[in-house]
Amino acid sequence: MFTGIISNTAEFSKLTSSLLIKCKKLSAHPGNSISVNGVCLTVKTIKNGIICFDLSEETIKKTSFKHLKTGDILNIESAVKLSDSLGGHIVTGHVDCTGQIAEIRKLRQSREIIITIPSKFKKRVVEKGSIAVDGISLTIAKVIKNGAMISLIPYTLEKTNIGLKKKGDIVNIEFDILYKYAKQKSSTANDNISIDLLVKSGFIA
Repeated sequence: MFTGIISNTAEFSKLTSSLLIKCKKLSAHPGNSISVNGVCLTVKTIKNGIICFDLSEETIKKTSFKHLKTGDILNIESAVKLSDSLGGHIVTGHVDCTGQIAEIRKLRQSREIIITIPSKFKKRVVEKGSIAVDGISLTIAKVIKNGAMISLIPYTLEKTNIGLKKKGDIVNIEFDILYKYAKQKSSTANDNISIDLLVKSGFIA
């Protein structure tokens, strides 16, 4: 389990049936769970700052890993402890789909990005709700026709890889787990989830 608060970044090295990344700052051991660009992976080996993770075919197929190029920067987060504060939101590391950056709007100090999301997931996009983009806990500023608009503050742009993203880049998307639970609990019409419903269902205060 993760929070979407990125602790480190790493450099992509190689992808075969395993993922190799360079990250000398990360304190980890074989068997640890690590979020890499929002994907929960298990450390296989660590040697000279190179961390190796085994990947399933499903992971390669469903995530943005197949689009990575040597030297790309990846977001890294270690699994949370029960004593840790939940600074972002609950992130499982199980990617729902990938999205594509359709537009980047540079403002004075911040940025707005528009991410297109596959139509079958559109109803999971909730205004002011949480979303994990490459493992980063973010808030959906506005729901748009084909996806979501997200506002980015300078700290997020500096501390994660999202400040390096370009139009057309593919990103991993995980929707809010509270939405998924609320959907199962709700007796209303399918996918009619709103912030009011989440409050009434007891998922948020």
